[in-house]
Amino acid sequence: MFIKILWIIVYLATFLGIRADATLQQSRYEERLTLVEAVLLKQSNEIEDLKSVVQTQKKEITQLKITQKKEITQLKMTLSKVKRLQGIHDKSISVLRKLTMRSKVNLESTPRENFLLRKDSQVKSFEPISEIKTGEVSINRASRLLNVPTSAPDIGTVAFYALMSHDELNPGPHHTIAFDLVKTNIHNSYNPFTGAFTAPIYGVYGFIYTLRMNCRNYGTFEIMKNDEVEGTIHVNVVNGCSGQFSTGSIIVILNIGDTVYVRTHSTLTPSGLIQSNIHGGPYFAGWLIASL
Repeated sequence: MFIKILWIIVYLATFLGIRADATLQQSRYEERLTLVEAVLLKQSNEIEDLKSVVQTQKKEITQLKITQKKEITQLKMTLSKVKRLQGIHDKSISVLRKLTMRSKVNLESTPRENFLLRKDSQVKSFEPISEIKTGEVSINRASRLLNVPTSAPDIGTVAFYALMSHDELNPGPHHTIAFDLVKTNIHNSYNPFTGAFTAPIYGVYGFIYTLRMNCRNYGTFEIMKNDEVEGTIHVNVVNGCSGQFSTGSIIVILNIGDTVYVRTHSTLTPSGLIQSNIHGGPYFAGWLIASL
């Protein structure tokens, strides 16, 4: 009997020890599971932070591309302006050279003056230069000989007329239109490569221009005097093919070297193409009305 009780006690002790070990093991598993969950939660938060950083970087890259595109467009506009100013500069130098050569010819062809005008209180008479006393000469002979007129000489008729010989597909804003097929260019003041007319003399000028868009498209165009907008026309054929042409005209006063040209609107981008074919196309014309 005693032995049986002893075996029961040993069994119970063993059973209770096993249960205690199991409970301790389960507790350790739960602690590890809690630790793993904490690590996973931390990694999940880090992944979300990385996603946010990547999204921000994508937005910054997109904004940088937009900024670079705008800067490239601005550089192109600046380059186009520099080219126009270079053309004006070259034209001005040419005009100055002509005036200088003309003054030189006039100077060389002027006869040597042997007599100067002398004025006294009673009579006016001519005396030899050798007889005029110092201080009595009121006119500087050299200044008179070298004096250059302030206004350009009359050079006669100035006029031009040019067409666009081909379609121009999807021109962007602030784009100068080059009317390349020159029909009339008296005095050669219109440049078919740049599309700009440069005034050879100071005067009043008239200009007329027509643009044509293809069907179901539209475009807005400006006529410029240097960097100033002088007139605007809009061609709207969105609803079909009626009204493909639009014409504008201006009368302006130009100084020597001022330029006039036609361009697309500075902010409104045309839709479609500027059209030119056997049924008609854009043209640009101008002429001197009167010199000033």
